[in-house]
Amino acid sequence: MTMPYPDQAKNKEEKSNTRPHPGRHGELIFTVANPVWVSVSEAAKLGGIQTKTVRRAIEANQLNFKTKNNRYLIELGSVFKFLATREKLQKKFLDKGLAQYLKL
Repeated sequence: MTMPYPDQAKNKEEKSNTRPHPGRHGELIFTVANPVWVSVSEAAKLGGIQTKTVRRAIEANQLNFKTKNNRYLIELGSVFKFLATREKLQKKFLDKGLAQYLKL
């Protein structure tokens, strides 16, 4: 779960999913008002990786997740951020995951 930055609006009505704030390495991170949650198997299929890789990332707290009825639900944006952490994962994402359908 991400902590709000001091410059973010305290009012729910003022929050926007397009309001940028600086990230760790200077990139812009957007606060998403209504994140998309996916299962472990869906995250694996979207990323072109195995479910055990997703579960390892959950155990290492590398993904934003919540549990519902003893099942993990993973925030989709954190899956993409995780896939960008290592060159091997990026290649799998490009070759076998959702990115194979995009022209990059």
